[in-house]
Amino acid sequence: KTSFLGCVGSRNYPRNIEDDDYNFEQVPGVLNAVPWADCPTPLTPLTDDKDAALKAIDELVAGGETYIPSGLSWGYRTLTSDEPFTGGITFADMKSKGGLKVLVLMTDGDNTASPDWGAHYGADKSLANKYTEELCDEVKKNDIAIYTIAFQVSDIATKDLLESCATKPPYYFDAANGSELTDAFEEIGASLGELALVK
Repeated sequence: KTSFLGCVGSRNYPRNIEDDDYNFEQVPGVLNAVPWADCPTPLTPLTDDKDAALKAIDELVAGGETYIPSGLSWGYRTLTSDEPFTGGITFADMKSKGGLKVLVLMTDGDNTASPDWGAHYGADKSLANKYTEELCDEVKKNDIAIYTIAFQVSDIATKDLLESCATKPPYYFDAANGSELTDAFEEIGASLGELALVK
């Protein structure tokens, strides 16, 4: 017996980069009949409930392979006002309010997985890096500011990828330990405060 528990893969290129045309091509579900399908903690949509957000963070567990485009694409989807998530206000409304949408992308490793028949069982690092780069461009093209954090990342190519993904050089952080990671988030918070005052 198979069932869908919420795990999804990637749409075919280039729709895996875009946030539209879901009626034409849906995000493929991964059934629990696949032996290696292990559903992680469900994504938390945008919320102003601080306790709920902190609880979701506390429940996160690191493990498995790394495919940076997954986190980036779903973070992007939560910020828009279109399906599959509709919690974000429209870009036009955000602009009229003088606001700015922001995405923080953090990874603790380089891409080790890549798309393979809808799921992410491949190991083509160059392809995964290519999709990461294209997603970064897609997100920034829609006036979403990107901060990036390389946490205990040793791979130089991945650091370069994250640095180029950030909206501007000061938005990239290379954190070698927990203390530097805390400092990075504090700097991001201070930067967002300055952006709010400017806007």
